[in-house]
Amino acid sequence: MVNQSSQLTPDQITRFYHLWFGLLQNTNEKYKLAPTMLGKDFHQGIKTEDAGKIAKFIWTHPNVFDEFLVTRNLDKHESEIIRSWKQYHYKDKFYIVKYLKDGAVFLTYGHDEKAYLIKGLVSAFEEMWPRQTLPFLVETVLLPFEGVITTCGLYYASTIYFGRNISRDIYETCQQAELTYGLITSLPFTKSVTKEDKQIAQIKFYLQSAKNLDMYRDELEDLIHKKPALYLPIYFYHRGLLEAKTYKKEYRKLGLKKLHFALYGAVVIAAHVDKRQVEQTVKKLAPQSELNRIVFDQV
Repeated sequence: MVNQSSQLTPDQITRFYHLWFGLLQNTNEKYKLAPTMLGKDFHQGIKTEDAGKIAKFIWTHPNVFDEFLVTRNLDKHESEIIRSWKQYHYKDKFYIVKYLKDGAVFLTYGHDEKAYLIKGLVSAFEEMWPRQTLPFLVETVLLPFEGVITTCGLYYASTIYFGRNISRDIYETCQQAELTYGLITSLPFTKSVTKEDKQIAQIKFYLQSAKNLDMYRDELEDLIHKKPALYLPIYFYHRGLLEAKTYKKEYRKLGLKKLHFALYGAVVIAAHVDKRQVEQTVKKLAPQSELNRIVFDQV
């Protein structure tokens, strides 16, 4: 069953199409791109082929947004949306990578990979592209709308289905993009990321799972050696987060309950039923400068 929070609300969808169809219709009336639709109300229906032809013209002729603002009596909120479409629309190819409760994750294709959380319109993404077909490649236009990101509703879908290895690479690239930039939920996206930020994100990715650590151990060591003063604290902390999962499972198997413990990398350096006792032991063992490397957890 599709989660309704993965789409715009019904009221938002009404407001979106009021503006989108109005923009299409206004552009068509002036430039006669779809002659059979002249004088017709686009809200009553329009062929995908005609809508695509008009939309393609819109994205290459930004003046149509200004013309729409002049000819239509829009309120302040509607005008701001149209201006945001003019300035911040993002046309590209994207992998649809996964579905979350609040939307679909789109990953930019082939360059400067970033992951976007996209809200669906009338048709949920999962109804168009079931989970078993992911990752799936589409070309579309992302649009800002009332604090979230949606699309223009027109998709040029690839007929390519990806094998296991390529799919794995796409999922891993998406993970790294989310670690580097976060999951982008609004446009425009203006966060600047340094080379060090990207390398820190790589370290976190390598330490997300035991499988990743085993697969990328050499790459991880090479990366840490580049700037050990910067990267070692990050390594020890995230290695501790990874190992804590294993220790919790083992402690539960032993029947231990309400146990607090602290890790320095892969090593448990303190454990006790009293959290304060663990904290005091850590303060005695670890210098103040290394406390940011310690992971505290409990069963």
